[in-house]
Order: sequence, then C-alpha cells, then structure tokens
Amino acid sequence: MRPYIILLICTANILCNVAFSQTPTEKNSSKYTVSEYYKIYNHASLSDLTIRTTFTGTEADKMRKTISSKGRDLIANDYLMYYAEVYPGIIVREPLIIKSKGKNEILLIEQYSIPEFFTKDPETGAYNADLYSDIVNSVLPKSAKRLE
Repeated sequence: MRPYIILLICTANILCNVAFSQTPTEKNSSKYTVSEYYKIYNHASLSDLTIRTTFTGTEADKMRKTISSKGRDLIANDYLMYYAEVYPGIIVREPLIIKSKGKNEILLIEQYSIPEFFTKDPETGAYNADLYSDIVNSVLPKSAKRLE
C-alpha cells in the first residue's frame, strides 16, 4: 500500500483546507496531489470551494489521455455533477483550468460556489456545515465506522 499524507487546516470562520497527497514510492515517481480549499464566510453567504489537483508521471499521462478523449467541457461537467451529489445547488464559479507544468505534470483547478452551505438546527437554532473530502474518504479503510 502506498503511503498517504492527509492534512486539515481551519482558521476561524474564513478558510478550511483539506490537502491530500499520494506519496510516490521509489519504484514509481507518479503521484497526484489534491488540495480542497473551502472559503466559508457566514451562514447567509455563498461558500467557495476550490480544488487543485496536480498529476505527475504516469498519473499525468492518464489525465492527458482522459482530456484528449473526453474534452475539457465533459470533464468539467462530470466534476460538477459529482460535487452536486454532495452539495446540492453547487454552481461553477470559474471554468475548469487545465495547465501543463514542468516535467510531465498537469494541474487542474476547479472553482465552485455553494449556496446554503449551512443548515439551521430547528431545535437549537445553531448553524451547521459539513466538510466532505472524497479523497480522504477514499483512503480510509472500508471497515472504518463513523463515530457519532
């Protein structure tokens, strides 16, 4: 199993960053790194989500092939539909950015706005919001149970 690095940093009411990195092994210098940035202002404002994914080595080759076969628009729509399952009403803030960087490296930047990010608890009147990181979820053991 490949080693992973997962980091969650939140600052008071402004920004939460979930960063994930799949660390390359000695035999394979390929990896992808995903950073998810949430800008959360208050319960009445849109919240912003930016996802930066960097692919290197064979991971970059696979992404190039996907871009070539599907095209930017279809990939962008697939990503939007995926996040719409987690955040209903999500909208694209900026078009998908695809950049070639350095030696066999590709950067994808997705930018969304999320309306009604907070839900109000009818009993307490408190506002709550859930942060969901698919990347973090995907590396947790399937037998892991959520603690309530």
